[in-house]
Amino acid sequence: MRKVVIIMALMFLASLAAGLVCLPHLPDRIATHWSGLSNTPDGYMPKLAGALVLPGFMLMAQLVLLPLWLLDKAVKDAAARQLLRRIACGVPLTVASLATLSQAFILAFNLGVNLPVAWLMLSVAAATIVLVVVLAWPLIRAETRASKEAVKRLPPGTWFPAKRFGWGWGLPCAWQGWLVMIVCLVLTIAGCLLIACRFHGTAAALLILPYLIAMIAAISIICWVKGERPQWRWGEDS
Repeated sequence: MRKVVIIMALMFLASLAAGLVCLPHLPDRIATHWSGLSNTPDGYMPKLAGALVLPGFMLMAQLVLLPLWLLDKAVKDAAARQLLRRIACGVPLTVASLATLSQAFILAFNLGVNLPVAWLMLSVAAATIVLVVVLAWPLIRAETRASKEAVKRLPPGTWFPAKRFGWGWGLPCAWQGWLVMIVCLVLTIAGCLLIACRFHGTAAALLILPYLIAMIAAISIICWVKGERPQWRWGEDS
């Protein structure tokens, strides 16, 4: 966790310094939000708030991480501690990375650099995917092994085995489960993008949140019907 805190601190200081250095050269009101993938801004903030709001988010993410050190020392189970560390480090680090990318784009755009908004969206998506895969790789590998082993012990017609870490279901153990997962993933991404392109600000958030809840509920129901009954597990069964 110490390395993650150092990395996040460096990103925070770099973003804060960039905002302060660019502040005298920014217009009084700067663009901070864009409609869909177009280069036409539809949201503005005073330059001081706009230049410092994202470093503020990064600082909040780092403050959330620090108290988890105490909880990490209190957890004795090795697998549970590994899972806690990955969540505690991954979420704030992802927030900080996305805030750094967004800060660089906002400053460059308002300084007159003509960068397509699509570049920002692609960069954010790529950074999120890379961070999630890197941080979750040990758990992904464990769940992959568990999925292969589940085929031998679960009755035919079971699509999702119980997770090895935490509560819920792991990677599918049948092609039908993979099909369901891919379809739900495509519908989730497509639906969120469609809502983000047609709405913005509070309206988009109010529509995306229930849509995500509905998609999570749908996949959870399918997993419950066609999956192994889940229980809390920390690696090997006790």
